[in-house]
Amino acid sequence: METLWFYPGFYLVSLEEACEVFKERERAPQWRRGWFPLLEDGAGDSFVVPCKKKQTDRAPVIGFIHGEPEQSVEYIDVTTMMETFADCFAQGAFLLDEDGSLEIDDDLHRQIARRHNPGVAEWQD
Repeated sequence: METLWFYPGFYLVSLEEACEVFKERERAPQWRRGWFPLLEDGAGDSFVVPCKKKQTDRAPVIGFIHGEPEQSVEYIDVTTMMETFADCFAQGAFLLDEDGSLEIDDDLHRQIARRHNPGVAEWQD
C-alpha cells in the first residue's frame, strides 16, 4: 500500500471508498456528522473535511485519529494542505528512504506546516 502514499502513511481515497468510510463511521462515537474522508491510512485514521449544508469559502482539514477523544484541525483548508504537501515534497520533508518508502522529516514538516497554516494549534510549539 505504501507505494500509493500521498502523505507518509496515507493515501488519497477514491470517491467510492470515501463514501464507504463515511457510511461505516457515521455512527462511531468520535466521528462527527458531515465529516468526509480525503486521505486514509487503512487502519482507521483519516484526514477529513467537515461538510455542511450551508456553503462556505473554506473548510478545515481535521486529522481523525481512531480511538482519540479529540480530533484537531491540522490544515486551514484543502488548498492550504496541498500547498503544504507540495512544499514538503519540494523541500525534502517528504522523502524516499533507501528502500523506496515515503518517509517524513517531522521537524521540517512542522516548520512548513506552521508557515502555511498560521494559527493552527497543531503546528505551534
